Amino acid sequence: MTILKKIPGPILVLLGALCLSFGGIIVKSFEGANLWQILFWRQTFFSIIVALYLLITFKKKFFKSFHSSGLPGLIAGVFLGVGFSAYVFAMYYTTVANTLFIISTETIFLALFGYFFLKEKINLVTLISIIMGMTGVLLIIGSSLSIQSSSQFLGNIVAFIMPISFAVLIVIVRKYPKVDMVPSQFIAGIFAALIGYLVAGKLS
Repeated sequence: MTILKKIPGPILVLLGALCLSFGGIIVKSFEGANLWQILFWRQTFFSIIVALYLLITFKKKFFKSFHSSGLPGLIAGVFLGVGFSAYVFAMYYTTVANTLFIISTETIFLALFGYFFLKEKINLVTLISIIMGMTGVLLIIGSSLSIQSSSQFLGNIVAFIMPISFAVLIVIVRKYPKVDMVPSQFIAGIFAALIGYLVAGKLS
């Protein structure tokens, strides 16, 4: 944890984006597994890693960390879990490029949510950027409709759940800056794994 605090924020964001960029390749590489099986196992191992981090960080206060995160942590976890599920669904049905491009619209939703829920003003440059960004998304998705199946189109629509859920998470973090949101990551992993388990039918 001390080492992470010494790493500049932009570097951490770059590393996060680099790791995320491999997600589509990995999901697309699975053979003989449906998307709900992929979702279950992906989130199960994710939850194990987060649990290990929490155990190392909080030790005997492991369970107390969830209580301390309270309702904001629970809500953030549920929204993020829905986002995790949408990520795998979108990667399974539409192209990696479309999915990642749609994820990048998170900043647009964040600006809008910040305006409505945090009373943060949107300046003219940001407003123009939002309009141009959404226009770009609509052009890219619209131009590919003729070569896409109905399932691919559905994948594009579901992909929008991800930036919305991530934007909600960031708004909650901004609203409650003193609340540790790492426990919410564990909640998100378990919630998404439960969705995969209930829908998958079989896990092998």
